[in-house]
Amino acid sequence: MSSSRGKRRSSSPKPRGGEGRPAPGKAAGRGDAPHPGTAAKREDILAGHPVAEALPPEVLPAAAPPSVPLSLPIRTVRCPVCEYIFEQNCGGLEEEVVCPHCGCGFPYTDGYLNHYKAYIEAFIDPVHPIPLAPGYSTGGEVQMPPNDLLLVDFGVTYRREPEVFFLLPDGNAGRELLVRNLVVLPLSVSNRTLILFSHVLDRKASARAVPVRWMAIGETGEWEKPLWLNYLQNAADLVRKGEDVAALVMLMVVLDFFYDAMLERLGITYETIRRRGRRPGMNEKRAKLKLLEEHLGAWPGGIDDLLRDLTDYRNRIVHRVVKRPDAPEFTGRRAFQVVMRALTTLISMYHQARQGDVRVPSSTKRK
Repeated sequence: MSSSRGKRRSSSPKPRGGEGRPAPGKAAGRGDAPHPGTAAKREDILAGHPVAEALPPEVLPAAAPPSVPLSLPIRTVRCPVCEYIFEQNCGGLEEEVVCPHCGCGFPYTDGYLNHYKAYIEAFIDPVHPIPLAPGYSTGGEVQMPPNDLLLVDFGVTYRREPEVFFLLPDGNAGRELLVRNLVVLPLSVSNRTLILFSHVLDRKASARAVPVRWMAIGETGEWEKPLWLNYLQNAADLVRKGEDVAALVMLMVVLDFFYDAMLERLGITYETIRRRGRRPGMNEKRAKLKLLEEHLGAWPGGIDDLLRDLTDYRNRIVHRVVKRPDAPEFTGRRAFQVVMRALTTLISMYHQARQGDVRVPSSTKRK
């Protein structure tokens, strides 16, 4: 095995002699090979990692061998009018995208979410969820030594820590990798790098370096997000963590803010909503739904019934108000599916209405 200029975590309780931090200008790793994106200073290498302060001062992760990770952009959009699918770089979430097939203009977010309306589960997949805004999927293969730490550079800078997983020998994906006599885990993840940790299961058996295929998926770019999209991202995180009640409450907030955003597109002011909500038998939420129906039409496919069931269940678990004892219950995952279906349906209804009625204004910003 080649010598290491960077000190690695070892199963031995004492550090090996003759090894220390790499010389200035050198990358941490095996031999003298430079590692793109990895600085020589320990504080730079571990920047952004929660475990950095817990590591002893003399311990430095070994850098992965120099390689360029495979990076694939996540930027597919689907026209909400003609359903044409195409690739489009994002200049801003509210920037106008023009469909090359029908010429319809729409905000980038509308086309991005519309593309995944048939794959809603992809946003809340427990292993490799895709971001709710444009991003990148990166991946590569490294040789993981036993009882060691390994620093891997993603090759891109994510907006926040990406989701990291391994490609398993059986073709599936997993959050941890068990191969031969080693278990490999992501010890820490920052928006630029990943620290892998390996542990020998049977110390009496032999152990050697194993190939590890890793992938990371996350959001890139410093986009200005509408409030409803921020809350939707938070709700997706809560669903994946199994926090069903918190996710349900957050999803109802998403709906309320999305209704506001859609009514603003239609040129309807809050004063109009408030006046309508003061009418007998009305409140502001009912007023919003009524105004949306008047401008865009009725909900198709029984979505209004699903939203009513979801609202009743939310009131039951939050306020202990039971209006319909036979109303169905919702998991966080099911609630996310219903809300996403409502959002993407309203997006399609808005753009379809724009095509048939010039009174429906455009909300997009031209580049």
